[in-house]
Amino acid sequence: MGRLAPSVFPGAWAVVVGGSLMRGAGTPTSDADVLVFTDDPGAPYRSSLVFEGLPVEAFVHTVASYRAYADADCASGTPILPTICAEGMVLFDQRGELPALCAEARALIAAGPAALTAEQVDDFRYFLTDRVEDLEGLAAVGGPDGERACAVDALVRLVAEFQLRAAQRWTGAGKWLYRRLLDWDAEGARRLMAAAAQAREGDVVPLVGLADNALAPHGGRLFDGYWRKGPMPPPQGAGQS
Repeated sequence: MGRLAPSVFPGAWAVVVGGSLMRGAGTPTSDADVLVFTDDPGAPYRSSLVFEGLPVEAFVHTVASYRAYADADCASGTPILPTICAEGMVLFDQRGELPALCAEARALIAAGPAALTAEQVDDFRYFLTDRVEDLEGLAAVGGPDGERACAVDALVRLVAEFQLRAAQRWTGAGKWLYRRLLDWDAEGARRLMAAAAQAREGDVVPLVGLADNALAPHGGRLFDGYWRKGPMPPPQGAGQS
């Protein structure tokens, strides 16, 4: 890996490697997440490549673009770049600037995400209501198994994201969402996965109950009276009706 940046990113002055492989939690298909610092005016950009047989996802940034993207990551609740910088292995640092950047990233991670605003809570409530009632409707009419499975997956993701964000905890994508949930509430994570499995088999009551329990401290389901001025993208995982 030490030869990666000089041969592929010749303008790089620092490289940090993160991801599951660096934590010893990789799988046969895991790639290396590489944060590359450069003064290239073409940055920021993302590049996927195979280097010496290893799949690499490279995130190429100037210091300014890294900070802007890190702030956006943190605002979304999913701190991808700060996590690489905070937890990754430094391959090289020609300028000696990485210690400060890594310390900055660790402080961001430790602080956790900002509390949801009242509007953000209502956005989650609205989209969760839509997902819950979609699943209830499919169950009531005996909708196709494939439709029910997709509805279950959409609801599970949104329940997990809402619980984490409401608790001011970081979220994640794919397997990382479950890992974050497991770190925060291991028993709750297992209950959610068990309820999802039951719902895929046709019994949606436990999953609907968990969704309603998540919503209850924040006012419960929300449909009547919800209003937003567009454009208004849905929370991550909300998808479309």
